[in-house]
Amino acid sequence: METAAAGTAAVQFMTFHVGANEYALSLLGVEEIIACETITQVPTTPRFIRGVVNLRGSALPVVDLGAKLGLDRSAITRSSCIVVAEIASASAPATRMGLLVDAVGQVLEVAPPSIRAVPAFGPGVRLDYLAGMVEIDARFVLVLDLSRVLSTEEVLVVATVEDLRQSLELAAAAAAASAAASAAEPTASAEEPAAVPPATEMDAAVPVSTAPAGRGRKRRRGAREKS
Repeated sequence: METAAAGTAAVQFMTFHVGANEYALSLLGVEEIIACETITQVPTTPRFIRGVVNLRGSALPVVDLGAKLGLDRSAITRSSCIVVAEIASASAPATRMGLLVDAVGQVLEVAPPSIRAVPAFGPGVRLDYLAGMVEIDARFVLVLDLSRVLSTEEVLVVATVEDLRQSLELAAAAAAASAAASAAEPTASAEEPAAVPPATEMDAAVPVSTAPAGRGRKRRRGAREKS
């Protein structure tokens, strides 16, 4: 950690890399840094929304910071990280989100006088996204203001990504349940034998003789001859 000069009220920043530039965020707005694992894409969302990740059982919307800054979408590498931060504005509720970055740098303690104004010429990013610049070891680090990077409307879109994901999951689960129910229904087979109707009371009342045919006639003829 680099520290400010003694006797000054230092401001802490966390640095990270996106593309060819090094950026910084106020450490007060950073909650944690997590490894970039599986990101579930959510359809019908803006290009800068990469998707959602599972953070201890809760879905966290992920913003591709490179895409939001007008660069190419960030490629997922071993050094990729997600910076969990909260963005609050006067006209939108505080929203917790993840920022996909190429790599995390270090924590800086900078004296306020060391924070310079953004120059008039563009440093490769929209000037209205920047809160200033800090010179560290003969290089400049661009300080981002997240409340400027994401407009109120975009923050609201990010906040509704989780609701959209849940709706899609419910619809997919309902479709899967319907398909499973249809597959489980029995179907009539053409090879099944025809059912034999049960015996009726009339059939049971008719006696069935087991004696051989003609024996009764011989006995009656013999009786006549004796008489």
